[in-house]
Amino acid sequence: MSSKQFVSEPRIRLVLLHRFSDIMVIPVSAMLTHGLIYKTWAMDSFLALSVAMSMVIALWLYPAIGLYRAWRGESTGKELLNASQAWTFNFLILAFLLYFTENADATRIEYFSVWFFAGLSGLLLVRSCVRAVLNRARRSGRNQTHVVIVGDNGLATSTINTVRDAEWAGYKVRGYFGEGVIQGEKRLGGFHEIDKYLEKA
Repeated sequence: MSSKQFVSEPRIRLVLLHRFSDIMVIPVSAMLTHGLIYKTWAMDSFLALSVAMSMVIALWLYPAIGLYRAWRGESTGKELLNASQAWTFNFLILAFLLYFTENADATRIEYFSVWFFAGLSGLLLVRSCVRAVLNRARRSGRNQTHVVIVGDNGLATSTINTVRDAEWAGYKVRGYFGEGVIQGEKRLGGFHEIDKYLEKA
């Protein structure tokens, strides 16, 4: 397996996990809300249509606003804020479409209000759990991105120290290219050997 595959495959699985869990929050929170308010899991056609529309909106909206961009190194709060905005925009678009298609039902305001907060809570909970699992995996040496430093001066040393001080971000220094020596770091070769290294990567 090449280093490119080593990096890309976990990322693909992570994106798929995020997409699946984010989408599943919609029907699960809708069903829980329905059971809480109406004491039954069976939805009528109007609510089932609303859930389906919300899922379709999410499939387009969430990637469009950057919900699945790389959050590595970003704060948890910033990621959760983005997720909150995504869920809110989803509901606003859903409300507009229901009104525009004349499918709005004023008698369901209680249901949609509870569903909004249930779904928001569920989305933030799922995001927080996935983030916690990733952080734990990175601390144990998994789900890491290996980086190579080009240079052997003070800036290169400072960069290496910064990466090592932020292990939670998921980066691991594999070594450096340079003509000099950086104490405690693996020298992968001189500057003229970079192309050869990249060809093997």
